[in-house]
Amino acid sequence: MVFQVYHPEQEPNLFRRKQPVVALTKTSIRLNKAAFDKINDEYQYLELAYDDQTQTIRLRKANKGFPVENRKINCKGFFKHFGIDVQGKFLARYDDQEKAFYINIG
Repeated sequence: MVFQVYHPEQEPNLFRRKQPVVALTKTSIRLNKAAFDKINDEYQYLELAYDDQTQTIRLRKANKGFPVENRKINCKGFFKHFGIDVQGKFLARYDDQEKAFYINIG
């Protein structure tokens, strides 16, 4: 038998507090503090969009859309509409020009 030893320091630290991370559940999207601080300004809503070819969710600031309550976006209908059934934590990439997060779930 050949055993491989796991060394935690070799793993990339995707989920440090300073990096924007998004958690997907069956019914909602939750932003960590780093992600929330990036979008928390005069906008109280986010526009959600999905690109099925790249399996990427876009969260963009908007004047109307999904309200953000306590760093959480209730979006069960969005997931159901696009057939998104992935759950877990994902690193979010922020685009300053678009003022949007891109989350690759594929």
